[in-house]
Amino acid sequence: MGVSNHRPEIDGLRAVAVIPVVLFHFGLGMSGGWVGVDVFFVISGFLITSLILRGLDDATFSLKDFWERRARRILPAALSVMLASLVAGWILLSPHDYLALGESAASQTVFLSNFYFWQTSGYFSAPSELKPLLHTWSLAVEEQFYIFLPLLLLFLWKKGTKSILKILWVLMIASFVVSSFGVKHFPDAAFYLLPTRAWELLVGAVLAGFGGMNAGVQNRRLAEIFGWGGLVLILGPMFFYTPTTPFPGPAAIPPCLGAAFIILSSGKVKPVIASILSDKRVVFIGWISYSLYLWHWPLIVFAKRAMGTGELALTSRLLLLLASFAIATLSWQYIEKPFRYRKFFRETPAFAKATVGALGLLFAMGIAISSYRGMPSRFPAELQQYAEGRNDIDPRRKDTHNLKAELLKRNGIPLLSMGESEDAGPELLVWGDSHCASIIPVVRLLCEENLVQAYAATQDSTIPLLETYKAEQPESYFRDYNEAMFAFAAEKKVKHVLLVGKWSACINPRSRDRNAIARSLLRGGSLDEGDDHTSEHSQKVFEEAFRDTLKRLQGASCRVWVLEEVPQQDGMVPNMLMDAVLGGKDPSLVGIPLDHHLNQTKEIRNIFSNVGASQPVTYLNPVPYFSMGGDLCLAASEGRALYSDDNHLSVAGAMQLRPLFQSLVAEICSGRSSLVNQ
Repeated sequence: MGVSNHRPEIDGLRAVAVIPVVLFHFGLGMSGGWVGVDVFFVISGFLITSLILRGLDDATFSLKDFWERRARRILPAALSVMLASLVAGWILLSPHDYLALGESAASQTVFLSNFYFWQTSGYFSAPSELKPLLHTWSLAVEEQFYIFLPLLLLFLWKKGTKSILKILWVLMIASFVVSSFGVKHFPDAAFYLLPTRAWELLVGAVLAGFGGMNAGVQNRRLAEIFGWGGLVLILGPMFFYTPTTPFPGPAAIPPCLGAAFIILSSGKVKPVIASILSDKRVVFIGWISYSLYLWHWPLIVFAKRAMGTGELALTSRLLLLLASFAIATLSWQYIEKPFRYRKFFRETPAFAKATVGALGLLFAMGIAISSYRGMPSRFPAELQQYAEGRNDIDPRRKDTHNLKAELLKRNGIPLLSMGESEDAGPELLVWGDSHCASIIPVVRLLCEENLVQAYAATQDSTIPLLETYKAEQPESYFRDYNEAMFAFAAEKKVKHVLLVGKWSACINPRSRDRNAIARSLLRGGSLDEGDDHTSEHSQKVFEEAFRDTLKRLQGASCRVWVLEEVPQQDGMVPNMLMDAVLGGKDPSLVGIPLDHHLNQTKEIRNIFSNVGASQPVTYLNPVPYFSMGGDLCLAASEGRALYSDDNHLSVAGAMQLRPLFQSLVAEICSGRSSLVNQ
């Protein structure tokens, strides 16, 4: 297996991996800097497999010793960051966000934070700047790998090195195939889970199988090609990928292959790239890379919360970057090294007890924070009520939201409110995306009060437009879902159809793939990145689809109502309101200028106007119920948040629109009376 030698250029490669991640998170360039995590995976797979194979070859390998070394290397700094985050969160985070922090901390103590963030990812999850431990998903992936890999190698050792290498190759290829399939069909799971990430670690493991720590090419010219080629493969994605690049899958090949090439280039000879990476300044950054990765992200999160802003000024980001390096250096010197080199808890039993105790304490703290719903008693009553806006979501939401298209076809559209007689047939169908789901409470209440028989079904990121819109929504699922809605309206002869959606997302190229945007947040990206223009082509496609949808509904004798777009606020509304109170400002004045909203929705309102001039459709404008005749679209009313995030109405916000929807219900009741009189 070769002699185990320290390779300083691999420490330097850690610096190449961590610096782009940090710069990306601080918004200081490198739009694809997040692929540095994948370089870390390759390095970890190589080093750990080399260590295990050397121990097996020397008959000195012990699972207990291996896991203790891994624990000493990983846990002290990670647990310190978790504890510091829980303390800072107590001061700075809203109950909803502190609850999520407690849950994520508890999940990381059992090495499952990647599962937690996978399960809580999605449209209604908090954006990344409110998740201080989001970056621990990658630690969980590595920790899970460290559990399974030594067990696998122990099992295979008697079969010989060649057999081990073959198995590692098979597992690497299988994981890559699953990852490539998953990035298209289950992207969140593919991003977070070990089966779709294992191939990146196994790239390093396969390298180790070719010679342990000394794996590498012997020809100097080839080594130079590998070294510089590897650097290009790593840096290229860091500059040219964006947060919306489908990942991992095939897009992860360049950075992983680049890391492998650099490792191979310097195992037996020392090319120029190895000399550069072995520079003591580069190596030092590699030494502190783990602590730097751990500490920089919570610093960003809590700085944003402390300053009450979604974005940090350049000066603030630069100062925080320097602070990250300083704290990482202290963490490496006074936490990582003492535990790693047994200055603290020298004996294994003492270290084991301390580790289990620390994990148990943090787990208990996380569970307590979750059980007490984020400890709202930390704040005065006024702040608690604003903070509750984050949880002010329809408790019956699951009855009508995110149902499968095949269920709609088989079982019909869910009943929202029962009318006077089932024989009268559906009088109203409410159809749209998650913005539609947010207004269901007030529509349900009005229908129940007026005995209107109504049905509703809503789906995340699914604008209520029919087949024509397939160019912008390529997934057949969206079309199947919307066609099922139309089929119900036509077959049941629904008299009125209410369409609701975040319409401007359809003509804004940045917002079209909202699942990709959500995943960019999971990487620490920002919705403010990228071009903000709207495309004439998108507007044309949308207008054609909108006209076609109206035409088909009207052809089925449906009266069509369209809710225009609700004003989108500039940040998480419950947090903005809490920050206003804490800063001595009037929360009733928190909101966006009316002109800002009108400018944001100018194109979509022009389309609505054009279509309305030639086709019968009734538009419902929510803006007056938020602006109250003024020049500000408010975020709060009567001490309650009108939004649960920055763009979805809370139940209180939905009730703000009661007078608006009263006109729809009155029209339905009036039509019912006309039929009776006839």
